[in-house]
Amino acid sequence: MEKGAIRKLTEVGAKSSPRYAVGLLSLAAQSAKTAGRDKVTVEDVERVDKLFMDIGEAADCLKQYEKKLMTHKRICC
Repeated sequence: MEKGAIRKLTEVGAKSSPRYAVGLLSLAAQSAKTAGRDKVTVEDVERVDKLFMDIGEAADCLKQYEKKLMTHKRICC
């Protein structure tokens, strides 16, 4: 793992949670492996961080779309 990737994961963990950062580590390693690299790079960490949300981001997203998500229109009958 590159030092820059470790720093990026530390930043992500401080911003959200250590648990989220550890989850990203596994995903970033898979991203590097798919790209044919042995080491996880900063780009791998940034890529998977953009693809997934931490719990705070997910809560904000739900609040933003709460009314749309809670509205139920009956389609049939």
